[in-house]
Amino acid sequence: MKRKPTFTSWIGSICTAGRTESTPEDTIGDLAYELKSLLHHCRVDREVRKAHVALVNEASGLDMDADEGLFDGETDIIARLVEALDHYAPPYTYFGKNSEAEYGFWPDLDLHSCDEPARIEAGLEHKEYWGGEDVALVNDHGNVSCGRFDKRGRFHSYWSAV
Repeated sequence: MKRKPTFTSWIGSICTAGRTESTPEDTIGDLAYELKSLLHHCRVDREVRKAHVALVNEASGLDMDADEGLFDGETDIIARLVEALDHYAPPYTYFGKNSEAEYGFWPDLDLHSCDEPARIEAGLEHKEYWGGEDVALVNDHGNVSCGRFDKRGRFHSYWSAV
């Protein structure tokens, strides 16, 4: 599992690349802004911070008015920004583009991996999970809260999705 930052982004869209009025320059600007914001709020290793600051500066310095249309440099910078933003994804989420061409942080509970959190029914007492094991609480409406129980049975949420 990824190292948990002290601050995480919320679940959902941060920009839409599929809008007719959206340009690659808009997408790069939105992704760079989000990365810069997360750099301000999150603790990361010095080397990672240095690389991400350089990426934000590179994205901010692109002259996209020189060429019309999407060129290789833009697709490369978007891919590198997406990869950098994924570093800040809360546990059991990823940063990427969904089916509506929206970039954002999205739940990733459908990967049946060995470190997937246990899915349990919300509203019941689950003492067997007290002490820090990650769980996904699912209520009768399908809403999900991903987090962990502490030793006293208090739930600490990483994120919730309705």
